[in-house]
Amino acid sequence: MAMILRTTAEDDALLESLAQLHGISKHEAALRAIREVGGREAQSAMVARYAKETIAEYAELLQRLAQ
Repeated sequence: MAMILRTTAEDDALLESLAQLHGISKHEAALRAIREVGGREAQSAMVARYAKETIAEYAELLQRLAQ
């Protein structure tokens, strides 16, 4: 799917730096950045969900241990 990405001069300079650093196009650098952040966000959400479920499951035990 095609799209236009409008950036500020500062963002474009950062994107250019990333592309040069990795020897890739700005297009590929943008895709990699999106995938990396998306993956981190998804993992953080999963960890938060599991923590919430685990705390709920062991709430009674956690309260007894806290005393």
